[in-house]
Amino acid sequence: MSVPNDHQTSHPKNLAYKGQLICPYCQYSFPLTWHRYWAAPLGSYRCPQCKKLSHLKANSVWVFPILVIGIIFIFGIPSLALAYISNNFLAGAAFFVISSLGIVIPIDKWLDGHLRRLQIRSQ
Repeated sequence: MSVPNDHQTSHPKNLAYKGQLICPYCQYSFPLTWHRYWAAPLGSYRCPQCKKLSHLKANSVWVFPILVIGIIFIFGIPSLALAYISNNFLAGAAFFVISSLGIVIPIDKWLDGHLRRLQIRSQ
C-alpha cells in the first residue's frame, strides 16, 4: 500500500487539521514537523508548494502568562525544594530550566500547528 506524498486536504481554508499549517497564498496544507519547527525559530515558514514565506499569527495575550505561571508553579516549587534540600542552587536552577523547556517546547509546537494561523508576510 503506498502512502500519498501530497498533504493537501479538503478541510475549510481557515481550519488547521492535525498540526498542519495552511499557506495563505495558495491554501496548500502541510504538516508542522519537528524539522520545520526547529528551522523557523521566529515562526516564518516557507510553503513547500509555492515557496512563499509567511509567518505565524501570535496567540491571544493570555496564553503566554498562563504558560509562565503554570511553569513557575509546576516546576518552580520542586526546583526550590531541590535547591534547599541539596544546598545547591545550581542543581535547582538546572532542574527548573531543563524541565521547563521540556514542557514549553512541545506545547509551543502544538500551539503552532493547531491554534495559530499563517499570515501573509508584510514587507
